[in-house]
Amino acid sequence: MRHDGPVRRTLVAVAIGAGWLVGTAAPAAAHSATGGPISTDWRSTLEAVTPAVTGVRVSVVDLSQRLELSNAGPTEVMVLGYHGEPYLRVGPAGVFENVRSPAHFLNRPGAAAGAPVPSQADPFAPPVWRRTSTGHVTRWHDHRIHQQRGVRDRPRNWLVPMRVGDTTVAVTGRLAWVPGPSPWPWVVVAGVLAVGVAGAALGSHWWRALRWLIAVAVAVDAGHVVTSALFGADPLATKVVRLLLACLYPAVGWAAGIYAMTRLADRYEPAVYAAIIAGLVIGLIGGVGDIATRTRSQVGAVLDPSLARAAVGASLGLGVGFVASGVVVIRRHELVPAATSDDAP
Repeated sequence: MRHDGPVRRTLVAVAIGAGWLVGTAAPAAAHSATGGPISTDWRSTLEAVTPAVTGVRVSVVDLSQRLELSNAGPTEVMVLGYHGEPYLRVGPAGVFENVRSPAHFLNRPGAAAGAPVPSQADPFAPPVWRRTSTGHVTRWHDHRIHQQRGVRDRPRNWLVPMRVGDTTVAVTGRLAWVPGPSPWPWVVVAGVLAVGVAGAALGSHWWRALRWLIAVAVAVDAGHVVTSALFGADPLATKVVRLLLACLYPAVGWAAGIYAMTRLADRYEPAVYAAIIAGLVIGLIGGVGDIATRTRSQVGAVLDPSLARAAVGASLGLGVGFVASGVVVIRRHELVPAATSDDAP
């Protein structure tokens, strides 16, 4: 039985809905659709802390997006802002931030290096300190150490000045471009998976094959989201919150996939449409939404970057395959339609 009209209308509707999901899933900060930092070809490395200070440790974290400062010593460390003004204090009393420093506004998520700052941001005004933590570790987004968005940056050295008591400390490093891998192997993998899933819909036991493939797709996509969202130097509580937010949109595809798995054996037509929805969401968010993972050298994932690239390729290929296989099933196989008011006794 042919269902050209319903197929066309359903695909248009779910494509619009899934596209909206991808568009709204992109976070405002430097995070990918799956929750981890956006992959890049730029790597920032710390070279020296001069002079060395006992108890003070500085490192570059989160794919070269942030600096981390830990001070276990008895003397407070002050980080200087972009105009040489007091910006951060880290010491025995905790972590304090000067809310009148321009860096306080420029280092917020999504702010560009040259963005305008409010009038109260005055590097020459007396500092107004606000305690942000009782601990001895702080992390901040510093525009001096990473590639500037919208700027054709070049490899360069960078310097972040600090002050420990009366001593000026220079934290220096290097920003370098590291070329990413070729995307073509993963394009081939995605293509083979898409064709294979679509071909599985031609067999007499199409429902059995699709159930297993959907289970694989949901597991792979969920695993990639989890390992991406948990990447970074943040505390565990922050990572858990980020993980929950990252799961909001992909969970639509996972739920649709799980529903399809439970009803495909009954040849239930809505289950086939659910498989199509799962394919669109997984393919667009887990595949297209995180496509930079496949082409960039610096990848934000807890596991090996090659595994992250494989997961993105699998999500894209399987997602496209489910859409194609759903159309094949609806056009070639007899299905049990959803109950309508006309079917009621």
